[in-house]
Amino acid sequence: DRLGVLKLTAAGLAGYFAGGGAYINVVDMPALKKVTENEPARRFWKESFLRAKNWQGGIGFATMLAGGAVFFLDESDKRYLWCIGSGIMATIFPWTAFVMKPDINRLLEDNVVSVRGGDWVRTKIDAWNKQHMYRSLVGVVVFDLFLFALLK
Repeated sequence: DRLGVLKLTAAGLAGYFAGGGAYINVVDMPALKKVTENEPARRFWKESFLRAKNWQGGIGFATMLAGGAVFFLDESDKRYLWCIGSGIMATIFPWTAFVMKPDINRLLEDNVVSVRGGDWVRTKIDAWNKQHMYRSLVGVVVFDLFLFALLK
C-alpha cells in the first residue's frame, strides 16, 4: 500500500541521513586530523563539506517531508511519532544556518589560513565537527523513532 511505502521511504531516508552524519563524525573528521599541514587539511575539509552539504541537506529535507506526509495520511494513533520525527529533523536547518554557517563561510575562504592562521582553522574545524554531531544525533534519533513507529 502507498502509506506503507511512504513510511519505509521516510525511515530509509532517516537512516541514510543518520549514516551520512555518523560517517562524517566517526571516519572523515578523525582522518582529517592525521593531515599535519594546515592548508591541505582545510582543503580536505572544504572538499568533503562541499560534497556532503547538498546530499545531507536534501536527504534531511526529504526525510522531514516524507515523515510529515505520513503524519497527514496515517489515521492510526502512531501518526504523531511521524510528526515528532519530522519536527526533530526540521531543527537541523536553523541549527546549520545560525550556529554552523558563520564559521563554515569563513572556512570556505581560500585565504583563511593566511588571514586567520592555522591554529584558528584547526580550532574551527574541530568546533564544526562538534556542532555537526548535533545533526548526526538528530539523524539517529529520527531514524530510531521512525523504526519504532514502523514496528509498533
